[in-house]
Amino acid sequence: MVNSPLDFQIVLNISPASTPVVPDPQPAGLIFLSSKAGPQAPQSIQVFASSTTPLPYQASASMSDGSGWLSISPAIGSAAAATPGQVNVLVDSTGLTPGVYRGTISFASGSAVRSVNVTLVVQQPLAPSASPSSITSRLHPSAAGPSCVGGKLVATQTGLVSNFSAPAAWPTPIAITLVDTCGGIVSSGQLIATFSNGDPPLQLSLVDAVKGQYSGTWTPRKTSAQTTIVAHASATGYEAATVQIAGRVTPNAAPTLAPNGTFDVFHPQVGAGLGPGNIVQIYGTGLSAQAISAATLPLPTEVGGTQVLIGGVQSPLFYVSPGQVNAQIPFELQAGQQYQVIVSANGALTAPEKIQLNSGTPAILQFTSGVIVAQHQDGTLVSDDAPAAPNEFLTLYMSGLGATDIPVASGEPSPSKPLANVLDTPTLTLNGTKVPLLFAGLTPGLVGLYQINIQVPDGLPDGNYEIAVAQSGVVSNTTLLPVKGK
Repeated sequence: MVNSPLDFQIVLNISPASTPVVPDPQPAGLIFLSSKAGPQAPQSIQVFASSTTPLPYQASASMSDGSGWLSISPAIGSAAAATPGQVNVLVDSTGLTPGVYRGTISFASGSAVRSVNVTLVVQQPLAPSASPSSITSRLHPSAAGPSCVGGKLVATQTGLVSNFSAPAAWPTPIAITLVDTCGGIVSSGQLIATFSNGDPPLQLSLVDAVKGQYSGTWTPRKTSAQTTIVAHASATGYEAATVQIAGRVTPNAAPTLAPNGTFDVFHPQVGAGLGPGNIVQIYGTGLSAQAISAATLPLPTEVGGTQVLIGGVQSPLFYVSPGQVNAQIPFELQAGQQYQVIVSANGALTAPEKIQLNSGTPAILQFTSGVIVAQHQDGTLVSDDAPAAPNEFLTLYMSGLGATDIPVASGEPSPSKPLANVLDTPTLTLNGTKVPLLFAGLTPGLVGLYQINIQVPDGLPDGNYEIAVAQSGVVSNTTLLPVKGK
């Protein structure tokens, strides 16, 4: 199976017995497409509750556009864990002009209210050029553009109720159904959700082309008593549209991973390559109770109650802290595949974050000044005050050079006799000129660290020279080597 294993998180929320039970209506949104005036086929909402005893609730319908077209039956009911309640939603488009009508079905129990979004599209006529098959199927012609003259996008939140309450750090599904004002399903749209609590935007993917449903998983990171989610919809041939719902993000002591927050330790840039064996920095919150460095070799896969799984494989750990974990991507994983990163902190799991592994992901270790981390033969570091000299032998340090002729297990120190040479030999350039390599492989006695040994070309004028390493067509970050004749 490609990109296996995949982890799916199941959250069991055990609340104190004193926690008030609230109604949980599903689905979170309904869409009615009316091609002719009159009553439409009813749809139903099930009402769930997490109590063993029946939870009484009251249901009511309200309309923000038009009047009298939305009603429910029955208006009162009860729900329990074993016996959910049910409400039928009735829509009558008699007397309504073509357009979009919005309403809500609210379920109240005590002070808790949860609301289901209802959208009624009274369809406008299709363009004369629309084919009978497109009218019958109501599928939006993705290549030719809309057959609905003057049509507009209509987005409805169908995955999360209004007045939602989402615990921070736990995965929360968001789903949007996208149609147009002619009743066509729009399966060629772009959906981006933004969050007023400061969480990063989330792109929703098309998951059901027949229904025009887009979805994504939001992991709330910032608590907020009032959070508004705005879904921005766009599609070729239409004006952009938005739809929003409001709720709150409640505090929750669980670890989270930062979006796109796994970086190569020597080249911590978004988009920089990652591969098997790379040393990585993983950022998030609540990843460990305290800062601890691994003290033994081979590296442990658990430090201070923290573990990292990449592709379902436990990763060797260098360092853990509340906001950062340094780990080695297991050599057992394959380049060219996508894997999930999950951190377990004292038994609590983060939501998964995806990373793409590739071959040839060279990254050069450098100081913040941009000068390369390199050693003279006496073990001292090259610097502006101690520059390299022409004809001198140097050792440079890197990550991401991949497999070696002597396989080394993840977390194990690299051998010294014999040395582990890189199988895919890289190239090194100095101001664009190729320099022969004396050795390229794993650094003896250390984990996941590579080194390249070179001899500085003879006769180089004094100056700062740009060094870059390329492997499998991928070029590393560029660093500076100060050179001065003796």
